[in-house]
Amino acid sequence: MAILNLGNVTYRVNRENDEAHIEDNTKESATKAAQLLKMPNNEKMFGILETKVVKYPGQVITSRFNLDEAISARNSCAKTIYGKLFNWIVGKVNSSIQSKMS
Repeated sequence: MAILNLGNVTYRVNRENDEAHIEDNTKESATKAAQLLKMPNNEKMFGILETKVVKYPGQVITSRFNLDEAISARNSCAKTIYGKLFNWIVGKVNSSIQSKMS
């Protein structure tokens, strides 16, 4: 059984520019999350967990999170995934109960 645990993703900080990077020994957790979510490549998941994108008229700026932003992004991503999974489970249980009552 595969387990999705984004909480295992930890970061290191580049002291020169305060940018957060996923630690090499926890990239496997991000890779596993990408696989379970059927993402076509791991770099998309790494981008979600390490970078922010700001869109202005006529330009798109991508920059790395600092440590607090990266942790917040990781936790928000996990919360969103688990929230959607919970809602899906509740929907399945409710439809099962309703079909048995009919």
